[in-house]
Amino acid sequence: MIAYQHLIRMAWKRPLKILLLVIVGLIALRLAFYIEPLDKHREALLLETFSPEQLVTYHWDKDLNQTLDKALPIEQIAALTPEDGLVTDIGGKVHYLLKGTSTITGLTDQFIVLALPDNRQGRLPVKHLFGNTAVASTGWFQANDFANTMDYNAASASLNKRLLEKVVQPLLDCLCVGDRLVWVGAVALDPGQSLSATLDIVPFSLVKTADSTSPQ
Repeated sequence: MIAYQHLIRMAWKRPLKILLLVIVGLIALRLAFYIEPLDKHREALLLETFSPEQLVTYHWDKDLNQTLDKALPIEQIAALTPEDGLVTDIGGKVHYLLKGTSTITGLTDQFIVLALPDNRQGRLPVKHLFGNTAVASTGWFQANDFANTMDYNAASASLNKRLLEKVVQPLLDCLCVGDRLVWVGAVALDPGQSLSATLDIVPFSLVKTADSTSPQ
């Protein structure tokens, strides 16, 4: 009887050992192949220590070109759907990156005014840039990535400041009415509403064309 019980215990132990070995092997295999992407690790560190300027610099250096490559032609604006852009809040505005080549029709101390298709005009700020349109259009980071809304707004403000300093202001002194600009910019549109005759555009890239009226 004792020998029989011993055989039963041995019969149970063998499958249990095999099962434990399989589980340990699977865990080891996952740990061997699980490597946190370096980019995600860096982003997590930047968000944890939170430096708005460093966070924006990181994405600017790493993601700007490929982000601008995704811009949609301004000629398609009337046919855009919410799926073509990014929405940060349910029921909120949809943010798009658009591109085009347009003639400057006005220059003020606040805006560069561009002629757009369908008799619309675009206004590009040159002095003050507020709001989250720029950062929301990139998808680089979301509000819920941050510990609080103030930190998200600080990162957004840092990007706005960089756009004014690096994209707009270096070009201002050589612009005249009649010049043509190749541009990429962000817009925020209300889904389901008619397009306005004037679009506010946050500039991400501005290049004066060679056939502009004023000297380069």
